Amino acid sequence: MRPAARLQAAIEIIDRIRQGLFPPDRILAQTWRERRYAGAKDRVAIAGLVYAVLRQWGVVAALAGPGCAARRACLALLATRRLPDVPDPAAAFAGEAYGPAALSAAEAAWVAELGAEPGSPPAWAVANLPAWLEAAYRQRFGEAFALETAALNRPAPLDLRVNGLRATREAVAAELAAAGIVASPTTYAPLGLRLPGPVRLQHLPAYRQGRVEVQDEGSQVAAALVGAAAGETVVDLCAGAGGKSLAMAAAMADRGQLHCFDTDATRLAEAAGRLARAGATLARCRPLSGDHRELAALRGRCDRVLVDAPCSGTGTGRRDPLVAWRLTPAGLTDLAALQGRLLDLAAELLRPGGQLVYVTCSVLEAENEAVVGEFLEQNRHFAPRPLAGAWQRHLHGEMPGSGRTLLLTPHRHGTDGFFVAAMGRDNASSPTA
Repeated sequence: MRPAARLQAAIEIIDRIRQGLFPPDRILAQTWRERRYAGAKDRVAIAGLVYAVLRQWGVVAALAGPGCAARRACLALLATRRLPDVPDPAAAFAGEAYGPAALSAAEAAWVAELGAEPGSPPAWAVANLPAWLEAAYRQRFGEAFALETAALNRPAPLDLRVNGLRATREAVAAELAAAGIVASPTTYAPLGLRLPGPVRLQHLPAYRQGRVEVQDEGSQVAAALVGAAAGETVVDLCAGAGGKSLAMAAAMADRGQLHCFDTDATRLAEAAGRLARAGATLARCRPLSGDHRELAALRGRCDRVLVDAPCSGTGTGRRDPLVAWRLTPAGLTDLAALQGRLLDLAAELLRPGGQLVYVTCSVLEAENEAVVGEFLEQNRHFAPRPLAGAWQRHLHGEMPGSGRTLLLTPHRHGTDGFFVAAMGRDNASSPTA
């Protein structure tokens, strides 16, 4: 494909992403299924253009308005020299076959005006955030605001978790090396491997045979801090596609009971398939109905419950540059209310002395410390449990932070953004207390 055709393909993909605010990787995968004629080099180039625009959507919003179409977004970035490896607007939008339509007179005038006086984008735009979220990020990161938001907006590496039921990290690293893939041990997660770039995992026996799974190191750390052990009864209340369930099944050496629940039956079916491929037989996956009747038999019996709560996903900006743009003030309030309800539901499942672990992939205090603080205020038979002991038992290196809660970020730890807090039911209380 010619450069202009690649640019037009990127514009069409960005518009599809923006129309439904869908994750870019999902739309790109769908596009490649529809356009099987696109070669590997074209796909790489088009995806690169898509992400180059999305990672600058704050700048686009400042220059052209947050709801603008992809064509106008690309023109704004080209006019201000912010879109790499693409010619100037007049050359890129020349109306050639399969490329973008030629510039209209109004577009040409606007582009010339932008190019003459581009100005400096505001801090929220550089950080790729909607303006209303800047204060929340500054509250979280303080003087490191620019460094942290820049790290959240860079591409993520590819992390794998070795399935301890079937292999060791050393054996898998050697297997990958034999296939020409150099993998480095992750810093904190003892079963993690970091790959230098994208890999077609479906072609690797280690993946097809369940010896590795894709899982960001931050997610591996969060799963390890649950502390699930062989013989215990453990619940993953928001299991989704099962990433943390898989890690806990391996930590439990496939002995005990692991109950995986989610309201999304499709994602839960994916989790069941992944658990089977990994050789985990202790897990039972069941969709959760509106009245939660599936939980009745577990009430007061569980050693550990993980609430990997639905959240804004603001810690995953490296993978989804538009994640912050999907959020609204009302949506953030609704998420915090849902997270509180899930903690209350999980609390009923724990036996006296049991442990509740709360995890989000959000960096916002409103979804993390605020939710945990409100839960503890309303449930006096629960108390915070330090995470340092679980870190020492299950992870490498020194635990970052104070030990009461954990916040991982791309800038400080090289992971996606994750928050983890642990709370214990006191030994004297019962689920009805």
